[in-house]
Amino acid sequence: PVRLIGPISGDLKMADINKILVASDGSEHAIHAASFAGELARTSQASVEIVTVHSTEILNVQLLGVGAWPGGVPASSVSVDEIRENVEAAAKTEVFEAAIKALGDLPSEPECYQQWGHPGEIICERANDIKADLIVIGSRGRSIFTKLMLGSVTIQVLNHADCPVTVVR
Repeated sequence: PVRLIGPISGDLKMADINKILVASDGSEHAIHAASFAGELARTSQASVEIVTVHSTEILNVQLLGVGAWPGGVPASSVSVDEIRENVEAAAKTEVFEAAIKALGDLPSEPECYQQWGHPGEIICERANDIKADLIVIGSRGRSIFTKLMLGSVTIQVLNHADCPVTVVR
């Protein structure tokens, strides 16, 4: 199921979609979202940017031991900068590669962007920065601590994005 939610004036037409931002954390729902975005990009000839956001809370978890995020290593043997580098390198090989594969063949090569911060805020800011016509996001993602807050990033994006948001399950 796909839902299009957001500030839409009139009907959103395929011709109006020139830039799609796909939020990805490597989860199954994010992969489904990337697949949907790829179909949409091919239909509308839109460009795509994949964004992944690393919460700084990951660093706190990893300082306690082996982290639950790709690239996690015991902090006793590495610095915070090395942990950041490991997480960013893992995102390139795990999150971005999976999303690019799910997107399929596109009219143009997708851009990849990663940043540290609060995921919901960064996704909305990045969509504004690149003047995205649409954000495509999975309904659930990976959680740092537990899956108790399923969809919290998606809900924040739905509530704060300045462009339409498609939620893919």
